Amino acid sequence: MGINTVSLKGEGFIAHVETGDAITKGQLLLEFDIHRIEQAGLPVITPIIVPDGQELIQEVVEYEGEAVQGQTRVLQAVLHSEI
Repeated sequence: MGINTVSLKGEGFIAHVETGDAITKGQLLLEFDIHRIEQAGLPVITPIIVPDGQELIQEVVEYEGEAVQGQTRVLQAVLHSEI
């Protein structure tokens, strides 16, 4: 989360999954301390990249506003209906 936060060396982050883990809808993946990131002078903008399967995606819908864990969508990838 954020840009260049690797410089924090994990400080302010709690991972709840590991690379390669199977995940389920609504599962908590990561917690982060937004104030720690800001205190370090780093931007809290977080790019989301879909590197594989891009040809399957028709549209990406972004939802704005405050999110509630397990209840609020923040992003939705809409797949082509013919696939």
